[in-house]
Order: sequence, then structure tokens, then C-alpha cells
Amino acid sequence: MSAVVATSLVVGGASIGAARPAAARVCGAAWTAAPLPAISGSGGLEDVAASSPTDAWAVGHRYDPGDQEGHTLIEHHDGTSWTITPSADGPSAPQSELSGVAARTSADAWAVGSFTKANDLIRTLVERWDGSSWTRVKSPNAGQPAGGQLSAVVALAADDAWAVGSYGQGSPSRTLIEHWDGTAWSVVPSPNKGPFPNALSDVDAVAPDDVWAVGTWFTKAFDDRTLTLHWDGTAWSRVASPSAGPASAANDLVSVSAVATDDVWAVGLRGLKTLALHWDGTAWAVVASPSPEGIADLAAVVALAADDVWAVGGFVDHSANAVRTLVEHWDGTSWTVVASANKGPSDNHLWGISAATGRLLAVGDRFSGGGTGPLVPLTLERCVP
Repeated sequence: MSAVVATSLVVGGASIGAARPAAARVCGAAWTAAPLPAISGSGGLEDVAASSPTDAWAVGHRYDPGDQEGHTLIEHHDGTSWTITPSADGPSAPQSELSGVAARTSADAWAVGSFTKANDLIRTLVERWDGSSWTRVKSPNAGQPAGGQLSAVVALAADDAWAVGSYGQGSPSRTLIEHWDGTAWSVVPSPNKGPFPNALSDVDAVAPDDVWAVGTWFTKAFDDRTLTLHWDGTAWSRVASPSAGPASAANDLVSVSAVATDDVWAVGLRGLKTLALHWDGTAWAVVASPSPEGIADLAAVVALAADDVWAVGGFVDHSANAVRTLVEHWDGTSWTVVASANKGPSDNHLWGISAATGRLLAVGDRFSGGGTGPLVPLTLERCVP
């Protein structure tokens, strides 16, 4: 997933449809790297969503050295392998990317992101899968000049979806929330904390009247602080959320996942360490999470049950002088690091995670060619009984 407040770990100068078979490929109970189709140029995957074990979508971006432009990238997993599916770019846009995806059914999925016009104005980008193809759907912008970027989307029904992000160029960014009512996307008023930049990175829903969005707001001293907003069926309101570490430590929430009204997780980073927050129905609280070797971040979370929550990101492996994938699991009592795979000796990072019955999928990017090649997509998978 891509956060509006961009965060990367830096090591060595580098920062880091389809036919559907009847049954998914058998896989094991360990995280392994899956083969991916080659892309032209460089790129990465930022989010993944599954409607079933044989239907998952991953979205991101691709830079084509041929036309020297950035394009959207969508890949589909049919339970056996990944394939690239044609996707739309923004109109007359030299740069387009997708940051979030939601898969409700095999014939109804959404992808959101942004595209940059030739005048450098960033505008929202929304695409929908109808079971046959991805097509661009008109989406509004906000502010003067009108613009915006969408980071994440959640779909509850054919006529009920939410997308979140931010808008504002030439002035402090503001939260941006849009709703799909079955006919059109519209901007829904959303709160901000203070006059300085605010941005939303992710959204998830328990029910139509119980939706959470998370992100970051900035203090007068330009320190990052956690931001959580809640939809109660009538309006969005800001809910107090804690930050951790020293007062000057950046605290950014980049992903949220809900099990129930009284069981919601949000993850991100605090300074150079992981950050995990839990909502118990009354208040948000910081929950201790590992930061391997002292420098790590969590970029995405998926909550399956009260005692089964997964989060992914990256950590700096000092012995390898590289960023490596990070997977953590909540068992109802504590967060622990779970061994995960990497491809090649250079930087690997995970940005998104999703689950369907019996299967977990995580996506991200890595540097190819032993670290000398371009950034390319990365996927890991793990199957459970």
C-alpha cells in the first residue's frame, strides 16, 4: 500500500481478465516467493486484495523506458499463477499509478490511485473490474486548483464503497474521502487535525455504519502524529489516537484492518521502528511490536480473527546491508516475527497483504540483478489449513 506520507528504508544509497481454475495450487505453511511475469522497465506492487483463494488482484505502477512514462500495473492471481491484466492510465497523463485495491467478488473490484497531468497537477484515478476488463470511472477532485490522490479503497456492496487519500497542492494537504453510491463517486466531508498537513492512507469497514480511515497529521513543529477517522453512518469524525516514542519521533499510520466493532488494528511506524495500535471499542492503544535490528516499519495489516492478525513491511538487515521483508503475527497475546522470503541479495520490501480462505498473499517490490537492476514486483504467499 502506498501512503500519502511516503516512507522508505534506505540502505547503500537505494530506497527502498484471467481464467479461473476450479482449485488453487497447493502451497505450504511457510512464506515463499512466487514467480511473477516480467514487466517492461521497472515497477512495484503496492496493494493486494482477494475475493477468494482463486481470485486476487495486486496493483501498483510501472515505468516504461520506451516512452519514459509511468503507467498503472494490475496483476491477477487465479490460485495458481500471476498474470498481468490490461489497465487504464489517466487521460493524457505522463505519470499514472495505483495504490489501493478492493475485491468484493470475481466480477466486482475497485482500484484507486492518481495520475499527474502535464502541468504537474495530481488528480484522482479510479478503475473498476466488471468481470471482463478494467475501465476508468470518473472520480471527483477537491481544492483550488482541483486535485487529489487516492491511497486505498474498501467495497461493502455494489452500491457502497469508500476511497481515501488527500488533496492540496501549493497549500497544506487535507484529508480526502470519496463514496460510491452505485452510480457515481462523490466527495464526503472529512475532518482534519490542525491547520497543517493531514493525509489518509487506508480504509476498512466492519459495516456500512462502522468504517475506519487512518493516516497522519502534522504539528506546528512538523512532527508526524497518528490520525484516525470514523464513519458512523451519518458523518466522519476524528477519534483520538496515541503516538509512541519521543515527542519528535514521526508517527504514521499506513494501514487499518477491522475484525469487529471492538477489534480494529492499525499499523505504521514510529521513528525508525514499527507501530501497532488497537481499538477495543472504547479507545486506541499502542501495542508493543518487534522492530528487528532496530530499524523496521509495518506497511500493511490484515485481521482475520481476534487471535490471528498479520502485518508486513521491511527491516534493515545490517549483516546483509539490505532491506529485507518483515512479517509479523498477532496470536491474541503478542506480536512475533515470522520468517519470510526474499528474492536476491538486495532490498526487498512488502507493501500490501490480503487473505482468502486458506491463503495469504503479500506484495511489494525488490531490486533485481543483485541490486544493480531495476525495481521489480515481489509477491509472497503462505497457505494455512
